[in-house]
Amino acid sequence: MAPNAPPANLPVIEQYKDNLPAVVAQAEEVLGSAAATPRLFQRGHLLVAVQGAEPQPAALITRTPGTPVIRVCPKSTLRLCLANGATWCIYDKRSKALEATMPQPWVIDTVLELGKWPHVPPLRGIVTAPTLRQDGTVLDTPGYDEGTGLFYDPGTTRFPPIPDAPTRADAEAALVVLQEPFKDFPFREPHHVSATLAALFTVLFRHAIDGNVPFMGVNAPTAGTGKTLLVDVIAITATGRSAPKMSQPAREEEWNKQLLTCALEGDQIILIDNCTETLASGELCRAITADIIKGRILGVMENGEAPQKAVYFATGNGLRFKSDITRRVLPIELESSLERPETRTDFTLKKPLPVWTMEHRPALVHAALTIARAYHLATDKPLIPTWGSFEAWRALVCGPLLWLGLADPVRGVEELREDDEEREQLRTFLLAWHAVYANTPTTLSKVKQDIAAYTTSPMAEAVYVTLNDALQPFDTSGKPTLNLDSVGKNLKKRARRIICGKTITRGKTRTSAGYPWTVETRNLCRCVGCVDAGVLAREKGNKVTVKSIDPAASTPPTLSPDGNPVSGNNVNVLHGVSGGQTTYTTPPDQGAVPAFTAFTVTQLWCAACSTNVSFRALPQLDGTELYLCDTCDTEVGRKAPPVPGSTGALPSADPATMDGDTLPLPEVNINDIPF
Repeated sequence: MAPNAPPANLPVIEQYKDNLPAVVAQAEEVLGSAAATPRLFQRGHLLVAVQGAEPQPAALITRTPGTPVIRVCPKSTLRLCLANGATWCIYDKRSKALEATMPQPWVIDTVLELGKWPHVPPLRGIVTAPTLRQDGTVLDTPGYDEGTGLFYDPGTTRFPPIPDAPTRADAEAALVVLQEPFKDFPFREPHHVSATLAALFTVLFRHAIDGNVPFMGVNAPTAGTGKTLLVDVIAITATGRSAPKMSQPAREEEWNKQLLTCALEGDQIILIDNCTETLASGELCRAITADIIKGRILGVMENGEAPQKAVYFATGNGLRFKSDITRRVLPIELESSLERPETRTDFTLKKPLPVWTMEHRPALVHAALTIARAYHLATDKPLIPTWGSFEAWRALVCGPLLWLGLADPVRGVEELREDDEEREQLRTFLLAWHAVYANTPTTLSKVKQDIAAYTTSPMAEAVYVTLNDALQPFDTSGKPTLNLDSVGKNLKKRARRIICGKTITRGKTRTSAGYPWTVETRNLCRCVGCVDAGVLAREKGNKVTVKSIDPAASTPPTLSPDGNPVSGNNVNVLHGVSGGQTTYTTPPDQGAVPAFTAFTVTQLWCAACSTNVSFRALPQLDGTELYLCDTCDTEVGRKAPPVPGSTGALPSADPATMDGDTLPLPEVNINDIPF
């Protein structure tokens, strides 16, 4: 029997098991031909195809039906693709002739498991709107783009052409259009508006950014403010559909599986919706700054890997971050003036916002690309401050917004850093330790003894109570009393990290009581809320004032014409500053100053420096003030605490040299100090 006549334009492949390499090579070549449909790609050592998402009620990631996703190619799809791309024959022993048939199972299995397919194009991702290439040109032709490895599927939407050389005026007009869907959201600060536009640019131009992009955190204090709606508006503009959503996983392995699934399936945007727990996942943190995600594929007993190009969002009421992820977050804050924001009706856009956004999507995408192209061609680009790990994102996304005069989108990053739970715990600990031991090396066993001695006495000192409370987060042993081994291990992990100008270091030599620990002051802190008020007071020009003059001095102290003391006489300032003294010289043309005349002390004696030094005052939790040398950070004095039940300072130990009415460092409201 003669074989069926194959179509003239298709290759004929004879399937012989004893010629496996040649057959498989021919099959792989067929996969790259135009006739092989549906078209296959390779991604992360897997054969994949672009398909529309179908409703899956039990799915961990919820997508709008029809959303283009990347699916791992099953055997049935590969068989169909090979069958459409070639005529497959097998030798029939009975007829002793070739007969047309389907690709054999051994061909399908071998091709599927190759891991590399030279004739199959790589797929970096799917885009559903025109986007930028890394060279600044616009990708607006549907289908596979060989230069970028992207598959552009606009669906039925038609986008207007982007001008080749838009001007700054064009960009400014486009900005007005782009801000329209966001004008009814109650942003807390102007830079949160900029951060929202930056988030939209990030999703639209993700594949043009040669590097990492930040995690987008959308926060509000009250439910119903519009957090999820805001993300959906961004997603609809960029993709034509609401954002795919996932819940916050409870365990790290769940994070890995879900993040890998998102990467394999090529989601442009993923929303972790309604987070109720602090976001601190190590897997999420790695995914934000990773080019490739590896792990166990969800639902199968196989490992896989895929490029990581999704832009991640999270929403929550009182959304909080912890540990390393904090520095990778771009915060967007909403804050309604209503007790029940969901009852609001005064919107400028009368249609439901998702509907309005979908109708105006072509114009919004056109506006974003006009701004991006105009900035790419501009010659007056502003200097963009860097943000570590996100340099390329900063230039491509933030550059156009700053160029058009908007607030810097990353201005809220510093505020978020201040809210970092782990950082706040370490900051509280460093300040509490320093309030008790200053820069004196101290073992943890000594600390535990001191806390026990003071916190069990009727006259318990507040500083030791505070230190005890500050140590608790570092004791993860679960034991009822402070476990020094646990504290030591956790402090070692955080050693040499500088918070508010201070850091803790462990001594190199172990003593019988354990390793000594020291809190060192590395630099002056300017953060809002820092208790280092004495430093801020000194920088504002405030001085420590005393009313005590040593009557036994050989020459009475005198004042210079500007009211400040000049060197000459020993002035004992034990009441205001214990243990320090300075010397003044009497100008020949000025008379003596009577005892107990107020003047300002600007220098104190430092034993370590063996000279008079300028100093800073550091208020302590117990009401005292610690005076530190500006040169070497050595303690040069301390103001005595107030007497319980009184408003003044304690009487001097030496009544002959004091008048008992020392003026303390002026009180300073940190919030009133401009930076």
